[in-house]
Amino acid sequence: RGLGPDFAIPGFTNGKIRAEELRRCVRGKARELLQNISSTSPATINVMWQRLTEYYDDAASSVNEILKVVQNLRADRAEDYRSLAKFADKVEGCHTQLTTLNQLGCISMRDVDAMSSLLPVSVKEEWHGRYATLSGSDQIHPFNKFKNFMVEKREGVIRLMEHQHTSTRRMD
Repeated sequence: RGLGPDFAIPGFTNGKIRAEELRRCVRGKARELLQNISSTSPATINVMWQRLTEYYDDAASSVNEILKVVQNLRADRAEDYRSLAKFADKVEGCHTQLTTLNQLGCISMRDVDAMSSLLPVSVKEEWHGRYATLSGSDQIHPFNKFKNFMVEKREGVIRLMEHQHTSTRRMD
């Protein structure tokens, strides 16, 4: 957001190469947006950047994409530390993006309930205990507190992940 192609892709001077480098670096929806733009002209980078700007500078579309991520969150394995850390990363990423867009209120109590239902039982119970101590307004809009809780959990499981990885290697 707010960056031009000169800032985002500074190491390349040829427009065609810059367009190909941009196409190589993007994923997901951004890749879809650029897939049908030919990179045969030096001016293509500007066309590509304009397409990305039109889509990503639209706050409603950005919020909608973030909400899709929230709705599609899933926990891979209940007691796998790596999965819990990845889950926390996604929650934190969504929180950061919505904060940047000043749209944190888009995540409701129901959304947080749905996310917490994916957690391992012990972590879910701990979250529900924490939730019970929140103020009335934080209980209605608990996403900020849930994100903080998930960051704490991630920090706690990082050491356990290292231990889990070491134990697995020893057994092999």
